[in-house]
Amino acid sequence: MDFKETLKNNFKEFESSLNGEKNSEIHKIRCKAFDFLLNNSLPNRQNEEYKYTPLAKELENAFHLNDTTRFIQKEELEKFLPRDLDGHVIVFFNGIFSPGLSSLSAMEGIKVTYDFDNLSDEAIKHFGNHAKIDSDVFTALNSTFSNQGIVVEIEKNMIVEKPFLVLYLTDSDQQFFLISTKNLFIVNENSDISVAEMHFSLESNSHFNSVVTEYVIEENSRVNHLKIQNESENTSQYNHTEVAQKSNAYYECNTISLNGKIVRNNHHVVLNGEGCEAHLLGLYILNGKTHVDNHTLVDHQQPNSFSNELYKGILDGQSTAVFNGKIYVREHAQKTNAFQTNKNILLTNTAKVNTKPQLEIWADDVKCSHGCTTGQLDDEQIFYLQTRGISKDNARAMVLFAFAADIIEKIKFEPIKKDLKKLISTRLQKENG
Repeated sequence: MDFKETLKNNFKEFESSLNGEKNSEIHKIRCKAFDFLLNNSLPNRQNEEYKYTPLAKELENAFHLNDTTRFIQKEELEKFLPRDLDGHVIVFFNGIFSPGLSSLSAMEGIKVTYDFDNLSDEAIKHFGNHAKIDSDVFTALNSTFSNQGIVVEIEKNMIVEKPFLVLYLTDSDQQFFLISTKNLFIVNENSDISVAEMHFSLESNSHFNSVVTEYVIEENSRVNHLKIQNESENTSQYNHTEVAQKSNAYYECNTISLNGKIVRNNHHVVLNGEGCEAHLLGLYILNGKTHVDNHTLVDHQQPNSFSNELYKGILDGQSTAVFNGKIYVREHAQKTNAFQTNKNILLTNTAKVNTKPQLEIWADDVKCSHGCTTGQLDDEQIFYLQTRGISKDNARAMVLFAFAADIIEKIKFEPIKKDLKKLISTRLQKENG
């Protein structure tokens, strides 16, 4: 059975489970997405955006929808939670919100919704309006089947002290199933919020995890965002984040990719106001046959804005990586500062990286730069450490950790950063042992 036949059968089954929800505004979006999928093909290697990332192959065989037969106990959850993290914990297990595993305190000025059919007018106005259906076939696939997710609305003048931790856990007895989760964060004027999303697998059965998240950041507001991807070697993930910034809005995201079969990160930021600032940071430490693709787009549409991108990769085994970063500076976006850098270390002759930084500038009073480097470990640095009595394996691990450190140190979530440092340090020691 081909993809479109599987798509039709699954959508028919999915739609029959909605009952009265078929007439909702959200379901109208689903139907438009479904029609778009029927009239478009999955991208192959002739598609420039997916030239090096065969994500479509993961959907060639028949797939099941979210597996609701498996349950997780609270004890199983503990090992995935950062120690000493004081925050609002939201758990999705196989794409389904788990209220018994979540801990969300009542908060004045903050509205949290999980039911897509009870959204406010403001949420409906933004829902699916930024990460558009026709922007990517996989975004359309997410919109077609997403029935769960989190919608957070922050009122004006709110400083949210506790971070949101959104934990995605997967496990299934079925061989291949599709998980679709859709999220929306609306941060109104003069507000501040921190969000960490973490992706883990309990077992190694194969699945396709699709997450689309939209951030609407109004004037003078700040969002600090962290992603950690550490799923099984049989898991493929499509993760699309769309950010819309207004004047003097600040957005920072740190994406840490450690494991998975194929991981595709689309990260689009639109700076549609003066004085905007955006920072995209990424670290991928890969081994085995893991493939990670980071596609970023930063669109400067108004004057006096600033953006900085720094992505670093350490590749071992037969792992592969892609970095494709685009910066647009529109005609009216004078006095823009935009910088982009991608650096990679290959530990084996079989590891590969394809990197393509891009600038498209229509304004003339700007400061913009981009660059990329790919190489091997510096033997001189390792030799220097060895002369100080450090073994070669430990010296290699120390040099690699130092390479990654300037990304890790920028993480604002201290308990998560502490655990992540330990995890990465242990992993680098093993790979060099």
